[in-house]
Amino acid sequence: MMNTTILYLHPTPILSEIAKNLVLAGLSCTLMSDRKLARRDIQPMLFVDAKMVGMNAAEAMLENLQELNPLATISADPRSFSSVPDGDFARYNIVVADPTHMTQAEVKRLNGVTRANGSQLFLVSSFGFECCAFIDLGEKHKYRREVGKGELGDTVVDEFITFEEAIGVNMASLKNRFGDVDKSYVAWRSYIEHSEKSGSWPHDSSETSDFKTTVEEVLSSNSLPLDYIDSDTLSNIAYDELAVVNAVFGGVVGNEVIKAVSGRGEPANNVLCFDGRKGAVKCTRVEAKKEKVAVPKAPSAPAQAQGGGDEVEIID
Repeated sequence: MMNTTILYLHPTPILSEIAKNLVLAGLSCTLMSDRKLARRDIQPMLFVDAKMVGMNAAEAMLENLQELNPLATISADPRSFSSVPDGDFARYNIVVADPTHMTQAEVKRLNGVTRANGSQLFLVSSFGFECCAFIDLGEKHKYRREVGKGELGDTVVDEFITFEEAIGVNMASLKNRFGDVDKSYVAWRSYIEHSEKSGSWPHDSSETSDFKTTVEEVLSSNSLPLDYIDSDTLSNIAYDELAVVNAVFGGVVGNEVIKAVSGRGEPANNVLCFDGRKGAVKCTRVEAKKEKVAVPKAPSAPAQAQGGGDEVEIID
């Protein structure tokens, strides 16, 4: 596990919480971003202060994050995601990215790269009292369940789907023991869809009208009521992160990363949602539809051969 290297793409307050937990655990990492720190980042984000507003987000975090664990190797890469060749991601075992600062096309590209490299992807966002994460540990992820204190069961192979496959699943079908599809996931999907149309998540109330249109399109195309989520409120909190909410969900995601790296314990497959008002984390498994392959029926054979009276054995 100590040979694992993690890439934090577009460090945000929620990613700073995850990085804190995993650097303390001894996992080395690279912080990558061309984004400049905004004033709204300072209060909820670890390892930065008001003097760093306007600095590159990755470089601003570097020194204070390194102080947590001198034994971990930590570096900063100020390049933009779009300028980084696919091959440069091959050295990372885990990629933790916040799609708040990505378009849908960029998220798809990133997931394609992690699949090609055999690495694992965690997409994590925080907005207001809510958080959402999508996890892709690969087509065939092996792990062992914990069956007792210090005891592990037999190896289990589980299948994960890609982000592109997940967004192709109608959200109205994602009912589970908790009820209908989690509203945090619907909001997260709406934000990402909006970034594909406008180039970013909604910044403030000035984009309420455009974002409302996006939300209505998402709800309608997924057979959900048009009042399922509140687009007016969501348009104002897209970039508002709360430190106390991030502290809880950052610990949850950090634990999932440890399980993924170690192969110990059953991982969440594949969407995690957290509601800070209720203090509840819910896991939803989004499963891609598999096309049914028509199997032609074998032609019927005569029970007896012509001319003789012997029975004919039919072997399929």
